Amino acid sequence: TDVTSSWDWVVDDVLTQMDVLTLHPDWPVEVTWRPLGASSRTSAGRQVVIARTHTLHARLALSWLTDSAAGQLNWWWARQLPLVLTLDTSDAEAQYLVQLANAQQPVQQRRGDNPNYWRGALQLESINDGALVF
Repeated sequence: TDVTSSWDWVVDDVLTQMDVLTLHPDWPVEVTWRPLGASSRTSAGRQVVIARTHTLHARLALSWLTDSAAGQLNWWWARQLPLVLTLDTSDAEAQYLVQLANAQQPVQQRRGDNPNYWRGALQLESINDGALVF
């Protein structure tokens, strides 16, 4: 899935799936796919990495969050709830089980030019191998 050309990212917690948020991130969005697998050394000492799959890691800035969206993201972060991230609503394969990996509360600042909105940054990491399985 090409996550850099999609405008809307949809996120919801796995437990209730009743409080869906559609995020409109600022660009560019940082997305990396890190190998998940095992590594070992050969008898000659060469390291061999066997990547079975990849995990999603994303950093995105958000500048136009409503009070309710900011509160919801911070609530999910405080409880470390598993979330479903949908990168493309037309592709059932583009859903990932993630969590908010921010070291601090992700949304902490109102916009200076428009105090009706909040800004923040999200760090998302897939919890498993990136696949969403129920």
